[in-house]
Amino acid sequence: MLLLLLFPASAGAAERLDVVYPVLDGRDVTRQLQFSLLRLALEKSGQPYVIRPYDSSSMTNARMQEFLADGQPLTVAWFGTSADAERRFLPVRIPLTRGLIGVRLLLIAKDRQADFDRVRRLNDLSSLLAGQGFGWADIEILRHSGLQVSVAPMENLFGLTALKRIDYFPLGANEIYDLLEQHRDVDGLAVEQDLALHFFHFDMFFFVNRANEALGQALQQGLERAYADGSFMTTFNAHPDIVALRHVANLEHRRWLEVPNPLLSAETSALPARYWEEPSHGANVD
Repeated sequence: MLLLLLFPASAGAAERLDVVYPVLDGRDVTRQLQFSLLRLALEKSGQPYVIRPYDSSSMTNARMQEFLADGQPLTVAWFGTSADAERRFLPVRIPLTRGLIGVRLLLIAKDRQADFDRVRRLNDLSSLLAGQGFGWADIEILRHSGLQVSVAPMENLFGLTALKRIDYFPLGANEIYDLLEQHRDVDGLAVEQDLALHFFHFDMFFFVNRANEALGQALQQGLERAYADGSFMTTFNAHPDIVALRHVANLEHRRWLEVPNPLLSAETSALPARYWEEPSHGANVD
């Protein structure tokens, strides 16, 4: 088990933060941008902390949220935000991917590109079946626009896509290339070449139990300090997922399909523009 115990010199006698984060679907969480930003926020908070994973082979996104609502064994998690999640949990209201996870590219069977070449409007996807993981906020967003969604454990969705049991698997532009590399043992997968689905102001937040104000405030303050001193953007721009996105995703030449976000809260909508990144892109269609 990964166990990191840190005592920043400036913390004095401050109470130690107990940070227990989830591992879902057997993924290497430490590779994720969100984990790098969690560490950065804790370091910038100036408080002592202990950080460790909670790994359960049976933990879905929905079960993770149950654990967080109970306040144990998890004390922090990150997942797609919604007005409901922001009521149930204490949100650290700073977008972790600057909105880029709301830019969805499609994982498809590599011999199906021609099927997606014909997609010009969002409604053109309505006859195709998307795959999403249990408990993902994206499910409601896609269904709100009349799109068909099949829900399964995330690890099953790669094989289901390759076998054409589902037609496409939307993933964040910032993560899709790393996930494809992690699943290179699944033959026949490719990133669709021309489309990008855009969920307006959709992102992941850190969430903590509503009773755990100390951790929530520490993370909020840590991320704000990281923005102020430039270390947030340094960490963000250097992360391999962001580097891959900017060099491979070809966002400016894709056909963008705007997808309404019915989950957006008034508070998140009102966040300052400096927290969001609006990628340059070509023609918008809907």
